Amino acid sequence: MKKVLALLFAVSFFAGSAFAAGGGEIVIKGGLGAFAGTTNPKAEVDGSYAENGLGVNIEAGKILDPFLKGEKGGKSLMLGAEYLYPINETFKIGAGMQYVSVSDARIALDLSALTGLMGMGDVKLSFRNNPTSLPLYATAQFNPAKEGALKGAFFKANLGYQVYYDNDFDLTEIGPLLNSILGMFSTDDIEFKVDRECSGGLYYGLGTGYEFDSGIILEVGYESFSGSVKHDISIYVDDGIDITTVKGSIETKTSYYHIGFKIGYRIAL
Repeated sequence: MKKVLALLFAVSFFAGSAFAAGGGEIVIKGGLGAFAGTTNPKAEVDGSYAENGLGVNIEAGKILDPFLKGEKGGKSLMLGAEYLYPINETFKIGAGMQYVSVSDARIALDLSALTGLMGMGDVKLSFRNNPTSLPLYATAQFNPAKEGALKGAFFKANLGYQVYYDNDFDLTEIGPLLNSILGMFSTDDIEFKVDRECSGGLYYGLGTGYEFDSGIILEVGYESFSGSVKHDISIYVDDGIDITTVKGSIETKTSYYHIGFKIGYRIAL
């Protein structure tokens, strides 16, 4: 991650210097993302268990990983800007920033292997996984043809970090299931509380497009947005005889991907 941040700083410094010296171009773009989904969700679990004040620490590690699955689906809205500086006739480098808002993306938690042993049948939960993020990235663009019909065609690559990241992934949806499980043990008083904190991660993209002489740009490409959501969980159970408290945290790391379709406009400086 330090290498990514160092690269961003170097390119941003270069782009800023080039901008101050004049030249280059600014591209304003927006678009929609489709053919999307969530890949490789991972979770880190730890916490503590106490009964009547006496307890132990719990380090469950990656115990949830076998039960977490990414689901296909989701759509996104994008709006951003880039500064590009030409190194020569075919190669440009620069820096960019993009606002991304995702909806209708999900993560599955399939607990059937455990709940089946408890006589509860198959239990499959689906959680929202809709990130809103602001990646800052370095970009490189290659225009292979200097003339002819393909003069405006280009390939590009982005690499950066999401300086702002939020996600509506919320484990409070598991509350009713937890109450059902604890209810099997005749508990009388149950309190379930969840706090969450989000942090950004790696962003990258690969794409292709076409620049028209009018300044209009059409672009399509694959993009991936990584981030994490940490849930701090507190469970209090009072059955009239014993008081049980469970405190812990679950940090879930996910990557959302899509195919982005963008339209932009180039402003020469």
